[in-house]
Amino acid sequence: EKFEFIFRNSNEAIVIVDVGDGVHTRVLEANQAALDLLKTRKEDLKSLMPEKFVIGEMKARRETFFKEVLEKGRGSIELQMKIREDKVRWLEITAHAFRRTGANMVVGVAKDITETKKTTASLRETEKLYRTLFESAQDAIGLFSVEREMLLFNTAFHENLGYDREELMKMPVSGIIHPDDKEMLLNLQPRLMQEGELSVDFRIIHKSGKCMYVSSKTVLIPGEEGKKDLILTIIRDITERKEHLDALERARDRAEESDRLKSSFLANMSHEIRTPMNSIVGFSTLLDNASLDEKTREMYVDRIIRNSELLLALITDIIDLAKIESGQLAIIYGKLLISDLMHDMEQYAHDELERLGKKDIIIRTEVACDDFEIEVDVLRIAQVMKNLINNAVKFTKKGEVRIGCKRVNGDQKILLYVEDEGIGIAHENFDLIFDQFRQIDGSNTRKHGGTGLGLAISRNLVKMMGGRIWVESNPGKGALFQVELPVRFSAVTPAPEEQVTPEELVSFDPGQKLVMVVDDEQDTLDLFHAMLTTLGYQVAIAGTGYEALRILEQSVTPDLILMDIQMPVMSGTDTLRIIRRRFPGISVVAQSAHALLGDRDRFLGEGYDDYLAKPFTSAQLNSVISRLIGT
Repeated sequence: EKFEFIFRNSNEAIVIVDVGDGVHTRVLEANQAALDLLKTRKEDLKSLMPEKFVIGEMKARRETFFKEVLEKGRGSIELQMKIREDKVRWLEITAHAFRRTGANMVVGVAKDITETKKTTASLRETEKLYRTLFESAQDAIGLFSVEREMLLFNTAFHENLGYDREELMKMPVSGIIHPDDKEMLLNLQPRLMQEGELSVDFRIIHKSGKCMYVSSKTVLIPGEEGKKDLILTIIRDITERKEHLDALERARDRAEESDRLKSSFLANMSHEIRTPMNSIVGFSTLLDNASLDEKTREMYVDRIIRNSELLLALITDIIDLAKIESGQLAIIYGKLLISDLMHDMEQYAHDELERLGKKDIIIRTEVACDDFEIEVDVLRIAQVMKNLINNAVKFTKKGEVRIGCKRVNGDQKILLYVEDEGIGIAHENFDLIFDQFRQIDGSNTRKHGGTGLGLAISRNLVKMMGGRIWVESNPGKGALFQVELPVRFSAVTPAPEEQVTPEELVSFDPGQKLVMVVDDEQDTLDLFHAMLTTLGYQVAIAGTGYEALRILEQSVTPDLILMDIQMPVMSGTDTLRIIRRRFPGISVVAQSAHALLGDRDRFLGEGYDDYLAKPFTSAQLNSVISRLIGT
């Protein structure tokens, strides 16, 4: 009765089967739970053999299974059973054998595990999917213990670091972290444990030693009861992005710096232009006063000339810089005697001292070799040296300014230098002073004027000539600027007489006045030659200042020289200084298209005997010549 009660009222499906000979089986009893599970009636179940319900692999295993149960007394199996034609369920059957009246019978308890099977299959698919994602991910993924022990990582983790899997497993986690970031990550550990997740950027070290920037996402995985917590970390290489962002940041900083420098430069430029313009306009207005005495008038004119020259120099610098940046400035080579260059630079330094009213500075020239001739852009090397001399005089209160020259590098190069005993320059500013628009002191309270273009232009000019310029200095101990140039040397020897053609020498009659014309324009030379010949003068012509000097060195002594002011290679005024020193007594007339108010006085102030403005007539030309040397 107890067994009957349990059998009938159990929620588990129970079936009693007569195994018979192991091949032919029949159902003896089935409780209501079994009937519900199999979706059948009791009378139908008894009339059917179990194999009608069993499908698939169980058909082949049926005899073996029953035999095993009879021999061992019990057994279990998972099988698929067709409940309806279109519905199959998975059953887990636990069978027990017993004998009654000599028959082989088995009691089977069935459990529907269809959903469990589906869940298990789904879990396997999910695990397969996630393992595939884990291994194929390009980001490095690692699983660690809270003690920072490496437990599991994907392929990208070791490949991105340049290691194989075995090498990385043997390494401590700290071994791949940049030393400077270890403490930072260690200090973030409590925050991870408290908040459960953490995002941070840091650096790791590639096997090659290269530093890599990474962005990480770390999640704390709480352990189940009795198990330890785990840490999952996903790492993405952001080195390229970081470098790109750094480059953008540097570009932004440079743009902001450039904008700041240009604003400062424009403000400074406005000051540098308006200051001389103020004097020019002011003194020009004062000259209109007819009651001025001659001394005051000369002082006003001198101020106008001085400030005009400052303004012209500023405009020249701006134009030179524009030409350099646009690639339109050409280097024109010519021959130059070092002695001439050094003498001109010494004279320029004295002129600067006089202009600035500095009486406590001594100018010295140092030439560590015999005189020699070089091929160089005469105008540009003079421009560079004048910039250096100007700075040396400007930043020196008292002491010496030394201008020197020597051969270096096995006499294959020339080294020009300007050394002062001024305020000096800090080492960190050595590069800054050669940048355009840059000055060490860019404030409104700076003591020294200037636009900051001189050294920038000088550096570009020296570079264009194939050389280099640099500075050596310490604050308060002066500065030494050096210019090294590759040049072709030629010894200074007496010029052979045939350098001036025999016809030219013979044609000059000592009894007839000789006029030399120096101009770089061939049309102008032809015009002068025609006019002077018609007026009865002998004519010698030269296309540059240096050509004029070479003719004079051939003992050709003209009675008068008509000198163009603006010429390439060497200006008329620079040529005049040499003529005054070497060939005193020759009258020199400035002939130029500069015909503004004050130009005449300026040229006379520079040492010319007279001034002839272009355009001119034959009568005006003859008048100027006659006034100086007669007819």
